[in-house]
Amino acid sequence: MKVLLAPNSFKNSLSSVQITDLLSSQLSKIKNAEIIESPISDGGDGFIEVLEYYKKESFDKYFYEAEFNGEPIKCPVLFDRLNKTIYLESASAIGLRFLKKEELNPLNLNSFSIGHIIKNILFEERQKWIPPFKNIIIGVGGTATIDFGLGAVNSLGVKFFDYQKNEVKPVPGNFNLIKEIGVEDLDSNPYIQSLREKNIFCIVDVDTKLLGKNNALEIFGPQKGANKKDIDLISSGVRNVISVLKKKNYPVDELSLNGAGGGLASGLSIFFGAKIIPAKDYIRAELLKSTNSEIPDYVITAEGRFDYQSFEGKATGEIIKNFSSKVKKIFVICGLAEDKVDKKLPDNVEIIQIRDYFHSVDESITNASLGIKIASEKILNQLSDISSN
Repeated sequence: MKVLLAPNSFKNSLSSVQITDLLSSQLSKIKNAEIIESPISDGGDGFIEVLEYYKKESFDKYFYEAEFNGEPIKCPVLFDRLNKTIYLESASAIGLRFLKKEELNPLNLNSFSIGHIIKNILFEERQKWIPPFKNIIIGVGGTATIDFGLGAVNSLGVKFFDYQKNEVKPVPGNFNLIKEIGVEDLDSNPYIQSLREKNIFCIVDVDTKLLGKNNALEIFGPQKGANKKDIDLISSGVRNVISVLKKKNYPVDELSLNGAGGGLASGLSIFFGAKIIPAKDYIRAELLKSTNSEIPDYVITAEGRFDYQSFEGKATGEIIKNFSSKVKKIFVICGLAEDKVDKKLPDNVEIIQIRDYFHSVDESITNASLGIKIASEKILNQLSDISSN
């Protein structure tokens, strides 16, 4: 019996690597079972940790300092010297995990700090403090911001102005004030040219579009603290910025803009030519390539909240799509499942909701490790019965 462990992280709680370790510890008790450990990430929380899990010996790891919401942060960055590639994740620079619920304020937060980190990396390359590199791969997801990436590009030298030529701070509450966009001269800001010479790849955790029907602002805005009025204001502001971009002949297709990370990937694509890669493609090509040659009998995946959006390019949905027709059964462990989401699942997929083991959602989050152990015992009993028959 082969059992594949391929969990995603629980946002603001356990990483996918931690969940894999907990599951493996329990399920190793099954006789004659081969446990295949393959923690996954869709570009959001835990992206860097998952990369280290698979290729730790290939990386040098450094921490870059920045500031988010007035507080200092240290963002991990991986350097792959052999392939001349650096890796970072937006969740470690502008993540929801840095803020308490009462601190969520999407109208006044932006992605400046992740641009600041990239600028510092480019500076160290120019100073020859680090080896030259060709590629930047950014895991995009888990952000507290909805700023179309304007904060990040502002940090790197793109300026925004109002009608009177006054510089505008690019936070969503100000987007409707923006009437002009300028880029610093290359002599005063050599980082712009340097960045445009790199290959930038954004691994995005959702396929959802930034604007249009069922857009990312409406779907993910509330979890970042945005109410209906905020979302309307941000939507109006983003459309205003798009109109200014079009007048400056920037390549913008309003209906195709990706909404991951509050539009971060889209902003980096417009200003610096970043290529947007759906997490589902990255998961299949990189994280699950070791399982492609031999199909397991059972799969266990996990996600903090399992809902209809899990099928919009997120890791757990992709695991189900990739394996449901190939394996005997898939177990989905989640903190909380959206009502009736099981109606969308194949018959051989079982949801195990940790919330059921505790008095409240908050209690289940606080005791996530215990919840994983209880859930794994339930799976252990099923698989042990099968193994003994």
